Amino acid sequence: MHLEDRPGTVKEVSDIIRQFGERTVSVLSSFGRAPKGYFKAYIRFHSIERSEINQLTEKLKKGPSALYG
Repeated sequence: MHLEDRPGTVKEVSDIIRQFGERTVSVLSSFGRAPKGYFKAYIRFHSIERSEINQLTEKLKKGPSALYG
């Protein structure tokens, strides 16, 4: 996902992940091939129930700092 390049964006995503009872395992960020003002974020988190994946994805898409496309 692409996140806005500003303080707190990774925390916002981690907070959403925690709402599903999960915890963040690692975060990798990269500015390569990201739109201006954004960075790519690859976030790994502890196992999630398959039934919750779509809900989590939709919630992340509606996050204030995410860019999908």
